[in-house]
Amino acid sequence: MANRRMLSKSISTSLKIARLKTTEAKLLFTWLIPHCDDDGRTQGEPLVVKGVVLPLLNCTIDDVSAWLTDLHEQKLIFWYEVDGEKYIQINLWLDHQEIRKDRYKSSIYPCQPRDNQKTTKRQPRVAKRPPKLSEVSIREVNISEESVKEDAPEKIKYRDNVFLTKEEHESLVEKNGKDVTERMLDTLDNYKGAHGKKYKSDYRAILSWVEDKVKTHPPPQKKFSSTQIDGGRAIQKEYNCPECKETFSEYTDYLKHKCLPTQQLAERG
Repeated sequence: MANRRMLSKSISTSLKIARLKTTEAKLLFTWLIPHCDDDGRTQGEPLVVKGVVLPLLNCTIDDVSAWLTDLHEQKLIFWYEVDGEKYIQINLWLDHQEIRKDRYKSSIYPCQPRDNQKTTKRQPRVAKRPPKLSEVSIREVNISEESVKEDAPEKIKYRDNVFLTKEEHESLVEKNGKDVTERMLDTLDNYKGAHGKKYKSDYRAILSWVEDKVKTHPPPQKKFSSTQIDGGRAIQKEYNCPECKETFSEYTDYLKHKCLPTQQLAERG
């Protein structure tokens, strides 16, 4: 049984309360409420009521009996007897109390006789427990995620580690040109492959740091070197790093070499 119950402010303007003969009867009614179980019932023997509900009030058993009779006549309670034992049922209990289903405990006291039950507007019931905020939030998040998955356009694999939608790729090409876009894709692909980095959106990663990195670090200058092969001359493309002046024969090797500011890329990623 709960230690606390709800008390509506409408009790102040209740005509039934106003018609009670004594202030003590009014006090008894309000003090009975927290002593009732989840069905609004409690023991009704005057001696028990005095000992449990009014232990410190200077009154007699006859006084308690008179007050309970007054409450019963005003139909604030049903004071009834079953098998020689008296019990109390607060009338319209569920009009003012919300009993959570997961905490509800059925009464150990018998119901009032059927003749008395007919005078109640409705029988005690268990209030439905409102959904917890966490449950509502989880359902809303799940629905939201499903909607996003259904509406999200398909992403295309432009590099081993780079995935963009067709619209995202076209936007990059339109803004930066095809050559710069290809360099941005290569830069992001190598960075993700080398560091095991994953992004929710490769397109946003490109806009946040790859685009700026590629534009502020122009591609290495190409030069031609000559080597003698069996008396002839062979032309070979090479890539020079503008920072360390190291030469690479493959562009992918140039992207991976030590001068590429990996630490800065990681911070921006």
